[in-house]
Amino acid sequence: MLDGEVQTVGDAQILLVKGDTATDLLTGKAVTPLPENRDDVVINNRIRKELRTAIAALKLTAPERAIRLAAARELQTGADEELLPAIGTALAKETDDEIKSLLLLTQASIQLTSKDKNTRLAAIRTLAESSNSTTKTLLLGELEQNGDTFAEPDADV
Repeated sequence: MLDGEVQTVGDAQILLVKGDTATDLLTGKAVTPLPENRDDVVINNRIRKELRTAIAALKLTAPERAIRLAAARELQTGADEELLPAIGTALAKETDDEIKSLLLLTQASIQLTSKDKNTRLAAIRTLAESSNSTTKTLLLGELEQNGDTFAEPDADV
């Protein structure tokens, strides 16, 4: 699905097929031999982006640091408010400082759009403490003016 490699077997299985190997996407287990009656799954780019983000969120719980780090990096470019609970759970369990830092920045960048003023203020504080270059861009976006007003509607923020 992400790279044109997701296939279904009736209503029973969803497979990620790479070459001659397949993985059941629901169980994570290898499927051998490859079923003959597979059908390709066709999706658009919007769904593909949503899937990449959701898969990255799932990978935040992986035992391998490299997988969690890659997932945290992936979320920086596509996470939305729906993923805040998964990010919060991952933050509570994460012990690696680099991954934790990336997750905090992702969480804060999402929270910049919160309807709650205190949540936006906390997000700005988190981003202001970062030395990451992308945070400066996010914060400058809040200072942009739209006519006589700023992008951030609340003067207290």
